[in-house]
Amino acid sequence: MDVGKWDYKTKEYNDYILPKGSVIYTSDMEEMVICAQCGKEAVFGDMYTSRELHTKGIGLAVAVCENCYAEERERECKKDKDE
Repeated sequence: MDVGKWDYKTKEYNDYILPKGSVIYTSDMEEMVICAQCGKEAVFGDMYTSRELHTKGIGLAVAVCENCYAEERERECKKDKDE
């Protein structure tokens, strides 16, 4: 899967290699998947939609764990304060 990671400074996507087992979607909310940011295993139903990692072309977000989502949100808020 071809994914980019949003860079708040350059306002462009940088190439990003997903950890094996990361997903955009699964119909099984109990499936164990890998967080696209930290690589930890978690139940898909407990994951969040990444604010930074998106497929190239159509822009679908990849699943991230709660902690990584919070870190993404902090970076986004920091960017807003810096502007």
